Amino acid sequence: MEPGIVIVGGGLAAATAAETYRTKGGTEPVTILSADVDRPVHRPPLSKEYLRGDETLEKVYVHSKTFYEKNRISLRVQTTVAAIDRVAGQVVLSGGERVGYGTLVLATGARPRTLQVPGADLPGIFYLRSLRSSQELQRAYGAAGRAVVIGAGFVGMEVASTLTQRGIACTVVEMAPRMWPAIVPPVVSDFVQRYYSEREVSFRFGVGVQTIEGDGHAERVVLEGGEILPADLIVAGVGAVLNTDLAQQAGLQIERGVVVDEFFRSSDPHIYAIGDIANFPDEVGGRLHLEHWDNALNQGRTLGQTLAGNPSRFEHIAYFFSDLFDLSVNMVGYPSGWDDVIVRGDPSEERFTVIYVKNEQVRATLMINDDEHFDAWTTLVNARQPVSSSLADRDVAPLQAVS
Repeated sequence: MEPGIVIVGGGLAAATAAETYRTKGGTEPVTILSADVDRPVHRPPLSKEYLRGDETLEKVYVHSKTFYEKNRISLRVQTTVAAIDRVAGQVVLSGGERVGYGTLVLATGARPRTLQVPGADLPGIFYLRSLRSSQELQRAYGAAGRAVVIGAGFVGMEVASTLTQRGIACTVVEMAPRMWPAIVPPVVSDFVQRYYSEREVSFRFGVGVQTIEGDGHAERVVLEGGEILPADLIVAGVGAVLNTDLAQQAGLQIERGVVVDEFFRSSDPHIYAIGDIANFPDEVGGRLHLEHWDNALNQGRTLGQTLAGNPSRFEHIAYFFSDLFDLSVNMVGYPSGWDDVIVRGDPSEERFTVIYVKNEQVRATLMINDDEHFDAWTTLVNARQPVSSSLADRDVAPLQAVS
């Protein structure tokens, strides 16, 4: 059998690349090598709808069980790739088996960063990344009354929302002085904190975890300064580590991910990288790596089309979404390093948009329960549109405000 396309990784980017390759007419053999136990899943529901019990398991999977066989895609789960032999054009599995490739796609994603404090190895501490980790947390919270969430990133805040809605008293601990300081201004973080506090979620900002204690099971979190937070379960969302070890060992260029061109080619023209690990060029944002569902979806689609014989540059404005209680959060663009922000609407009404300004251009927008003009904001970010004071006026449509 000809070597064909081998995809390492079992997430959305891998599954979407394989699907698009087939739908666009690709005929070579396709093999997905996934270390996961389950077939590819959508990760956003794992901390929200599925974790709450509001979404069925079948909706979490990217494709049905029969999809891969019907589309002549060999999906091998619980399969770990230990090395890449670039000279031979093969990947080496952990058991020693070698699998040949004509084209290799790395979609290895990221893994949760683990706590590095005494007691971090106690049972009862959960990290959320895979379907199984969501199911384990779901089973555990059924008997819990109190939870401590370590880390006020989006995953931590989504989990705190979910657990609170299931009747569990939550305390969120965050080392930073406020939530999301790198990507939102205080008007947003203050609003979200108030919103959560009104729903009886407690916060500890500007403090780290000193130890985790318990008699054979995590029972309390001791903060720097000595405060003790009792807990029936602990969820840690303290960031992620890119799975670039395989690429690095193979000698590919690494810098905040695997460095790729606009077609996702790495420094080896036979090896591509997509998803969380790809450090790719963006016309508006510069070189980026993004750990978002939308990024994985669209990079997989773009690469699948390229591999099927229609080379396609990745030209896509960054997009992120979250759901926090009844707040629908949507962000388009590149928020980091903003010079100024324009607030469109009143946060007290729980419906507003924040416009990020950099170099006097619209760089990003964050919409909270306010996505009526989503497409217009995307257009303005893509055009690097000069700002206008009229953008703050809710009675003027965004495209009219800058015309």
